Amino acid sequence: MPDLRPRLRRFAQLARPSGLELAREARAFAAAHALEGSPRDQLRRYERARGYGLALLPPIRLDEGLVVDVGANEGGFTDAVLAIEPRARVLAIEPVPVLAEGLRRRYGSDGRVRVDAHAVSDEVGSATLNVTANSVFTSLLEPGQALDQAYADTGTAVTERTEVPTARLDEPVSVLKIDVQGVEAKLLRGAGATLARTRAVLMEMNFVSHYDGDTTVADLHPLMLELGFVLYGIAPPYVESGQALWSDACYVPAPAKKPA
Repeated sequence: MPDLRPRLRRFAQLARPSGLELAREARAFAAAHALEGSPRDQLRRYERARGYGLALLPPIRLDEGLVVDVGANEGGFTDAVLAIEPRARVLAIEPVPVLAEGLRRRYGSDGRVRVDAHAVSDEVGSATLNVTANSVFTSLLEPGQALDQAYADTGTAVTERTEVPTARLDEPVSVLKIDVQGVEAKLLRGAGATLARTRAVLMEMNFVSHYDGDTTVADLHPLMLELGFVLYGIAPPYVESGQALWSDACYVPAPAKKPA
């Protein structure tokens, strides 16, 4: 008699409701990050984590060490971290003046969050920030033609150019989230001491050029390897008109090589 167990297991997988699979993933996420709470709490946290790339993280406690949110914008990632782990500490970095002020008002009485208004780069000084109608496209770089083509009618036009202070990242970081619209390489090259103590890097990476002189996956993946990190996970890409434009990725320190 043929062994039907593999076929039955496959049938069970196909018949499994997606909600049960989601609950299983939520339990695993909670266990990996030592999160307490009911199954409903676990599901809520996991769904929040998936929305901000946090589900890509390796097993790590978010309340051990500092979480740094570079490119905090209106605070969505920071909020997600605190919702998942209320004991976490976050440094929210946002150079757009009006957004930085909004973060200060939002978190002014929250001792878990510190706001910094520098643009993180490879040197201390100042730079011109190209502020766009939709703030998520704001960058130290000039928007390229491909940006408007890929995100038509979504606020890619520059509405203001303002001088902002720049600084290197020099913090004892546990989790480093980077969303800086094309200047990732400058940030990374100026953060050597910080990266040496970082347990995970969450980074939005573009598959195609969005800005003049920006870095894409083709540049960033070799750079991360050079800096001593390996790819741990990557989210499904954002696709527009059949073209993959960007994705969230997680890098972790490369394991130490065993002596020969």
